[in-house]
Amino acid sequence: MMPLIKTFEHLQIQLEAITSATNNFDSANRIGSGGFGKVYKGELAHSKGKTMVALKRLDRIYGQGDVEFWKEVVMLSLYKHENIVSLLGFCDDGKEKILVYEYVSKGSLDLYLEKDELTWARRLRICIGAAHGLAYLHSSVGTQQRVLHRDVKSSNILLDENWNARISDLGLSKFGPANQQFTFLVSHVVGTIGYCDPLYAETGLLTKESDVYSFGVVLYEVFCGRLCMGNGINKHLPLTGLVRQFYEQNKIDELVFSNLKDEINPKSLKAFTAIAYQCLNRDRETRPLMTQIVKELEKALEYQTHDLPQENYNTTYDKSTIFHFMRAGRERFSLEELLVADAQVLGKSVMGTTYKANLSGGAVVAAKRFKFIKEGIKMDFHAHMMLLGSMSHPNLLPYVACHYSEDEKYLITDFAVNGSMASHLHDGTPGLDWPTRLKIIQGVARGLNYLYKQFPGISLPHGHLKSSNVLLDNVFNPLLADYALEPILKKNFAKDYMKAYESPEFGQNDKRLTKKTDVWCLGILILEILTGKSPLDYLKDGKEDGKEDGKKDGKQDGKKDGKSIFTRLNPFTKKKDGKSTEQDIVTWVNSIGREEWTEKVFDKGMKWTKKNEIEMIDLMEIGLHCCESDVTRRWDMRKVSEKIQGLMETENEEDYLSDSSEW
Repeated sequence: MMPLIKTFEHLQIQLEAITSATNNFDSANRIGSGGFGKVYKGELAHSKGKTMVALKRLDRIYGQGDVEFWKEVVMLSLYKHENIVSLLGFCDDGKEKILVYEYVSKGSLDLYLEKDELTWARRLRICIGAAHGLAYLHSSVGTQQRVLHRDVKSSNILLDENWNARISDLGLSKFGPANQQFTFLVSHVVGTIGYCDPLYAETGLLTKESDVYSFGVVLYEVFCGRLCMGNGINKHLPLTGLVRQFYEQNKIDELVFSNLKDEINPKSLKAFTAIAYQCLNRDRETRPLMTQIVKELEKALEYQTHDLPQENYNTTYDKSTIFHFMRAGRERFSLEELLVADAQVLGKSVMGTTYKANLSGGAVVAAKRFKFIKEGIKMDFHAHMMLLGSMSHPNLLPYVACHYSEDEKYLITDFAVNGSMASHLHDGTPGLDWPTRLKIIQGVARGLNYLYKQFPGISLPHGHLKSSNVLLDNVFNPLLADYALEPILKKNFAKDYMKAYESPEFGQNDKRLTKKTDVWCLGILILEILTGKSPLDYLKDGKEDGKEDGKKDGKQDGKKDGKSIFTRLNPFTKKKDGKSTEQDIVTWVNSIGREEWTEKVFDKGMKWTKKNEIEMIDLMEIGLHCCESDVTRRWDMRKVSEKIQGLMETENEEDYLSDSSEW
């Protein structure tokens, strides 16, 4: 166990802190129990104050032990998702083994099945959230391993204060290879009576479809307002038996929870019960994928909230006008509603056109209309988009919804009110002082590092990094846009265009892409933010690519009088065969001694204090390490991120230096 403890030692919490938080495990703080042991709540003290947490204390009499404890630590550390409960830490002190989670205030779904608080629309949103979480586990998210939960049930779906679903209790889960359509694992049968897949119980062969069966049981619990065993109408009969009987007799509406009968839309009922029944198919090969379940549940929610015309339900998927939403709490709309919305062009690129759309309900979104998307891959498109939309990080622009049809492919994101980093550096938009630029580059590095952890199997976890794809929210936090889109693009298109500032190895080795291509782009971004000069002319075929994202917020990004800012301001630009070479900006910075960077290199419009120059020089050197032409010597993303996060803005009372007569 020592290697595991060392790997996760940063998550270790002292027993004294836990006993203090729970008042020595006082029964008044006990909020539940399960197969692992008793669960307590408490306020855990830390450097920034106190946080309410849930603490699960291992009790070996329940049959679980060290293996399940460490599996939960590993699983929840590797797999982070807004619909999976977050592990905050653990305690491994002698006989005490305790897991510390975020506190999910409303408890588990099973407590609310018979409550009026769960309207039909709310029940649907909870099911959609839980389905997203399971789809994430089954997908492998760029790794070679998918996760099979093995104990999906309503008591393992927790609800936060906003009724968002969180999958919990991964202690019984199993890894399986993700590169096979059907993954069979021979496993000692575990799970809960009533939810367990009959084929798994009979044969011991575990598949992702076993989780799908269990989730189907949960869906019908939500529909019927009762647990699968032990209560409700005909309580002595298992719920699945009743469901089969009533569904096959075309009387499934008679099983709906009595409090929902007056509010449930008939088309929503039909869509929900159909996909839920497919989950219960005896033949595992006919059970749907979790991504398909998400799509159908979203359709049920659309019918409930918008009462879409009946003909839409029976049309082919390619003719659908429905958006598939990946975020809770966002305004729902159809393709027709988007197309008639008040809109303006934000930018055009080789990937498509991005619009700002003011929807009739008041929401403002950004809509990217794709081109060059693979043909005939609608399930791949939606599976990948739902994964991206489910990720949550403060430095990633949230992917809200997507649409794929024969004629139209859209990605909907939140709208960033402060535009792009490029517009503030090059476009006459109010400039950025040093503290803000440091904040931006540190956020960019955190976002990239998160993507690299989430997508170890993708060659370019971002793939389109440049200053016009670094957007800024209302307090100038950076939000990475156009990230992780490589898997949905045509192969040749990805190689030709999924890059911003072309790295040397790309041009030298038959357009070879590596993870360090993103690192090169980050280095150019660092040089850009410190010099204030746009490297647009350093793109291959710059005349064409210079049009990329040429407009942001109705303005021209990085261009004045048809020329790149860098070309206009930088007398050191070099030409090769009449064209700019990308390494010129790197060569130019390297050609000037660091003692002269303050006077000759740093952006004259940037405000900083004399003491800040140490951090600015350090950041410039990090950028040059990212722009090392020898890939073997170029730093990797983890090291770059650590170095950037280590920079601290120097606080002092000196006046800022900016645009002074000294220049």
